[in-house]
Amino acid sequence: MDLLKNKLLAIHKTGAWAILPPKEIDLAYKETKLLIDAGLNGLDEISYFSMVELLFYLCLVRGEDTEAETLYKTVTDRLGDDSPRIHVMHSMLIQVTRSDDAAKKYIEDLIKNQLEIATDSEDYVQMKKRLLAIERPSMSKEKWVKELLDLVEKFPLDAEIWSLLSQEYQEAGDLRQAIYCMEEVIIGVPFSYEAFGQLAYLHYLKSQSDSDPEAALQSSLSNALRSVELAEAYVKGWGIVLKTSQKLNKKPELTQLAVRKLQELQQNNDNREITNVSRYLLDSET
Repeated sequence: MDLLKNKLLAIHKTGAWAILPPKEIDLAYKETKLLIDAGLNGLDEISYFSMVELLFYLCLVRGEDTEAETLYKTVTDRLGDDSPRIHVMHSMLIQVTRSDDAAKKYIEDLIKNQLEIATDSEDYVQMKKRLLAIERPSMSKEKWVKELLDLVEKFPLDAEIWSLLSQEYQEAGDLRQAIYCMEEVIIGVPFSYEAFGQLAYLHYLKSQSDSDPEAALQSSLSNALRSVELAEAYVKGWGIVLKTSQKLNKKPELTQLAVRKLQELQQNNDNREITNVSRYLLDSET
């Protein structure tokens, strides 16, 4: 239960719910409902409301607007309507049920009339991120990266901003900077199996262009092993363990373990996407 809780809390804290594939969104939705149904018997109060908030966002991306509104009311009835989390949730609800322009106006008014003169930096950064997300489609890549850099300079502990920057640097081919940014993500969310998996993948990519790839491969393997320690059914992590252990050619026991775990995921998993990825990784080795 603790591993599941930490996994979902990491998804919540990093905002990974916004970029998960549909199958993983459905899985996270079911798992979050399971934890919430356990109530405070399985969660402390802060974690409980974090799970309610995560379920709210998962409902929005699944198109479950009515359930999302019910969850929003549940949170505001308990916590009031003036806090960083509530402001973000409200802006999301406005964007989904009304329009981008309506959400943008709500955020701009909130920043101008309250947050620029308030002392709650968390509220300010959350709403600035929301405003940037809405404005992103109309921004150039250079402007987008500059805005993120300006924001992370003011709020260096924000894992979500670092994650976005890592993605941008990866797309630009700057793997050293992408790795640095992902390491900053892990400082903020040390139990995020996806962050460790992505860091492993970045080191693996770096190994393909390094003149001496062994150090990058070893870093890739170490981070991949941490990812599957946190989430045993994480197919991407096992795939990287398989590839890196083979390339290092010194870890036959890890290669065998990765093959066995991928075979188990292929045979005993109801998630078709995980089954297909496991099969592809195994077939590519034959």
